[in-house]
Amino acid sequence: MEDGVNQTYVSMMLFAEGAKNAGRNLTPQTLQQGLEQVKNFKTVFEGMPFSYAPGNHMPPMGALVMQVKGGKWVLVSSTAGN
Repeated sequence: MEDGVNQTYVSMMLFAEGAKNAGRNLTPQTLQQGLEQVKNFKTVFEGMPFSYAPGNHMPPMGALVMQVKGGKWVLVSSTAGN
């Protein structure tokens, strides 16, 4: 997949998780609060998990190096996340 497709998919998954956490009264404020509840969120793509909190809205600050072995993605190394 192209990188832009991956980013869009991950963004929509995060939005859905934040909206679910926000509850039935979805507003910009409740969405922010819902996103701030996201902890160690992983997607179908191998990548650093996402965590947010009040005062911490930064994306993951790290990377995973993956390699295909035996037809499966295997972690080679990683850097610290947020």
